[in-house]
Amino acid sequence: MNPPHRQTIVELLDAYGKKVFSSVEIVKFLESQPTKLGFAKSTPVSKMLRSLVEAELVSEVRCKCPSRSSIIRYTLPGTTPHEVALSFAPQSFLSHRTAAVLHGLIKNSKGPIIVNIEQSPKPQGGKLTQDGIDAAFSRPQRKSNALYSYGRNRILVLNGKHTGRLGVGPFRSEGGQLLQISNLERTLLDLVVRPAYSGGASSVLGAFKRGKGKSNVQSLAQMLGQMNYIYPYHQAAGFYVDRAGYGDAACELFMQHGTKFDFYLEHYMENPRFDKRWRVSYPAALDG
Repeated sequence: MNPPHRQTIVELLDAYGKKVFSSVEIVKFLESQPTKLGFAKSTPVSKMLRSLVEAELVSEVRCKCPSRSSIIRYTLPGTTPHEVALSFAPQSFLSHRTAAVLHGLIKNSKGPIIVNIEQSPKPQGGKLTQDGIDAAFSRPQRKSNALYSYGRNRILVLNGKHTGRLGVGPFRSEGGQLLQISNLERTLLDLVVRPAYSGGASSVLGAFKRGKGKSNVQSLAQMLGQMNYIYPYHQAAGFYVDRAGYGDAACELFMQHGTKFDFYLEHYMENPRFDKRWRVSYPAALDG
């Protein structure tokens, strides 16, 4: 079935200024002006929508997840998986490995697209102890099970710590898409905190090396303080800055906060090595 006013529909869809529509949005679009679109007022919305899909003016994208309800989106031609991922929730942004690949910090682009939807503010945890740190990092890092797929694409949804979207903004991809993404410094910090979403400590160290000369270390240190983590991630960040060769002045930005506790680069490490300067346990592979 070909829509009566094909060109008009294309123009009206483009006028919305977006390429991805939720089910509610596409229904609202069709209900608002059926005659202008070339349909009779009595035409059911389901029939109008089917007409648009069959004419390939929009595509129905059904993102399925074993542990969650499916997410259905209607996309215009040329829409990328990154844009679909960002449509899952308002104020969401691309982060971790996905942001690192887009910034050129990580070369291996395998893995799902990672989209971060920040949680609402929560009260800070209790007093930090060495026993508490040891116990937490002796177990595997918790990972999101909100893994959606459509076609060959996979999208992993994280409910990240509330930061007020600190360090997040627009980014123009090589394909010309304007994407919401964590900036270079925020991306490096996210990799430090959740190395499992980047391929591990080796990938994080590689990202810091590639970020040398591109990242603003002072902004990185300041941003980490603003994120107000209870764990001493400044020791882990300082370790990476040190190993990546950023220099003594850069290291001092993190060392000035002290090394009160022994800390870990990864969860659940076997036979780790220990860096005395930063009091950080790290995978032996980093010495290779």
